[in-house]
Amino acid sequence: MAFTAEEVWQQRDEFVNEYESVHLAKWPETKPKYIDKSLDETWEKIIEVRREVSKSIEKLREQKIIGNSLQVEVTIYADSELISLLTSYQDQLASIFIVSEVRLEEYNPSLFSDDVEISLPERLAIHCSRSDNQKCERCWNYFSSVGKIEEHSALCHRCAQAVNEIIKQGNS
Repeated sequence: MAFTAEEVWQQRDEFVNEYESVHLAKWPETKPKYIDKSLDETWEKIIEVRREVSKSIEKLREQKIIGNSLQVEVTIYADSELISLLTSYQDQLASIFIVSEVRLEEYNPSLFSDDVEISLPERLAIHCSRSDNQKCERCWNYFSSVGKIEEHSALCHRCAQAVNEIIKQGNS
């Protein structure tokens, strides 16, 4: 990566005129108008939850229940404040946690058994399990839609849509 950065740097006269090498250049200064403490706090919470999800996933790995995290479905039980925060990122949570599916549920201690990790100061419980769904051959995620799309039986709904779009563009 260092070589690539240096090669790009050498191709831009405005960079080379100021600093001979990318490795001698100064870091850009942070502009106060781009600092968002609220967003920082939000992502700190998401990262904290991700850390707890990763711990639960690792236990499944140790038990040889899964080989990789994409085989996992996660259910997060949390108080209404955390559920609200996570819900606003619902579409990205599977990617953030590197799992196939994430479900969010209101925290209720009477629901829990020994296989649910309860942690963090907030009321948070995480249940990870191996997905019963089939693996998409394109994205490797496990979805219930795999095998149900006639023209793309090995693909999930998202990948089938993407492939159809590519085919459509190719026919134009």
